[in-house]
Amino acid sequence: MRIESRGRYIESRNSIGFLRAPRAKIRTLDYVLVSSYHKRLRAEASRYGDQIEAYDQVFRETRLIKKFGSLQIRQVRKEAPE
Repeated sequence: MRIESRGRYIESRNSIGFLRAPRAKIRTLDYVLVSSYHKRLRAEASRYGDQIEAYDQVFRETRLIKKFGSLQIRQVRKEAPE
């Protein structure tokens, strides 16, 4: 996966599910763009457990701001998640 830092957001050239230590990376950002790709992975949960956990971490560490079709704009929580 290739990731380019552009100030306070990240442009991922692959799936969030393949990030290593997603929490540490997410905490340095303000926003994360998430597509519906995680739904494909969940359809085969036994095969993609690590990738699903990375997406779950993203969802725990962010809150939904806006949806555009299958794309979600999520803001990173700066306080500890509930």
